[in-house]
Amino acid sequence: MGPSLKVVLLSCAAGSWYLYGGLLVLLDVLLSSLPLPLIFPMLLTLLVYGIRLQPPPNYMVESVLGKDLDPEADEDENDETSQQFYLDKVAHRGAGYDAPENSISAFQLAHENGCMAVEFDVALTVDGIPVLFHDKSLLRMCEVDKKINDITWEELSILDISTTHPLSRNYAGEQVPKLEEAIEECLKLDLRVFIDLKDNDTRVLIAVLNMFEKYPDLQARAVITSFYPNLIFWVRRAVPGVVCALSWRPGLIAFEDYTYSRSVGGPYRRRYPVFWQHAVAVVADVIHRWCLFNIYDFLLGISAVIVHKDCLSPDQVRHWRKRGIRAIAWPVNLACEKEYFSRALHVTYLTDTLRE
Repeated sequence: MGPSLKVVLLSCAAGSWYLYGGLLVLLDVLLSSLPLPLIFPMLLTLLVYGIRLQPPPNYMVESVLGKDLDPEADEDENDETSQQFYLDKVAHRGAGYDAPENSISAFQLAHENGCMAVEFDVALTVDGIPVLFHDKSLLRMCEVDKKINDITWEELSILDISTTHPLSRNYAGEQVPKLEEAIEECLKLDLRVFIDLKDNDTRVLIAVLNMFEKYPDLQARAVITSFYPNLIFWVRRAVPGVVCALSWRPGLIAFEDYTYSRSVGGPYRRRYPVFWQHAVAVVADVIHRWCLFNIYDFLLGISAVIVHKDCLSPDQVRHWRKRGIRAIAWPVNLACEKEYFSRALHVTYLTDTLRE
């Protein structure tokens, strides 16, 4: 049975575009001393080299992320500046299944359970106080139908973030911590911290940078993470030695969420209901993905990428290792998943629970 009409049509269309493109390049070469297909790559290369940021030194990366988990990674036995430890897991939001997420109690429990690093999200109240909170709304955590950026610190400080947690009676009265309070506690516990800039808000960025100025030891203990390359650029421009990681998942711009099962059988929730806006977002996702795998690490000087567990493959891990970048999986909660990422892929993972 031969190929269908659809397959033949698509093949002919692709061949026509390649032929058309080849003819355009040939005409440019014949009619111009410097053809456009050469001008644009040259200009883009000059632009990237002009604004690129050098990555932090390896000893700084290892002071935060530890030694590479890859058993085949080259190790400098004479490098006395490196921190000789391995970071296999990070408590995502302090391991929010075990204790109220982004809370001081969660960080303390993670430390007691032997975890060496925690991740938390930074948000701003309406009066500009940086606090630890993930959602835009208080409804899921506190059963209060208000947005975090519409409430004052005084109002927020009396709310109980353990209200809806399965272990709420163990953490009754748990409060939202201020960013500075969390930084002080993590430094006291000698925890590495992954500070997530969840919103594309320069005010949050400034609040986090102020912590680096106030606590000099934080630079050797912190990773700044974000889905937004522009925020990573400004962080590294302001504090060149800070270790940064770019977070990514498929459909980040066009869709609200992502899981593997939905990618093969179910609908995503679109961010933009209007067709042309959605189409532009899909194209932007394609460009963003290409930049992630080809140019962001060189341009931003990032040290790691945090990739959704459902799409982090062995090929991707090898790709990043060849470029000197750590791959980190998120969110990894099942015991079998933890075994796979730690023993098969040899990568660090973010988890919501430290219990097996």
